[in-house]
Amino acid sequence: MRNQIRAFVAVSLSVAVRASVDKLIRALKQEIDGIKWVDTQNLHITLKFLGDVPMNELHRIIAAVQRGAETVETFDLEFRGCGVFPNPEQPRTLWIGCGSGSKELTILATALENELFKLGFPKESRRFSPHLTIGRTKRDARISDAVSRFLAEHSEQPFGSSGVDDIIVYSSELTRSGPIYDELATVPLR
Repeated sequence: MRNQIRAFVAVSLSVAVRASVDKLIRALKQEIDGIKWVDTQNLHITLKFLGDVPMNELHRIIAAVQRGAETVETFDLEFRGCGVFPNPEQPRTLWIGCGSGSKELTILATALENELFKLGFPKESRRFSPHLTIGRTKRDARISDAVSRFLAEHSEQPFGSSGVDDIIVYSSELTRSGPIYDELATVPLR
């Protein structure tokens, strides 16, 4: 039996948003080579990546997540527009942006960051940027022209909204065919 597990805390998506994003990804697969697309079933918004954690610490982690979740009331999160990190000339990550509800999501991420910091998890060096990762470029892919077209065509596209009533602590097992996520705990918001 393993004594460590790779874990993260995230927000899941509504069925409607998942379907809308899946439609976009299927269309983009036909247009852009050199991207490793996120499997539709694995789509989520990461609030805090925890890395490898001892199994016997999960109860403390879940308790910290519960304390963070208690600081925010349920809210709706809008998905709109697309972008890339770090920039269009050297795109590494393709994402869908968040509209209304971004403020609440940021407050939630900050509360989790602070609670988990008390358990020894380091704070992120970058400011939290609400987004939904949909793909990552493969090493040495030369796709900036295709990505520029992608951004121009989808910069304001709406993808629907999800009610955020809870957050999920996931385990992540990396395999050759992609990551496998399992829900460890579902934690309701206030």
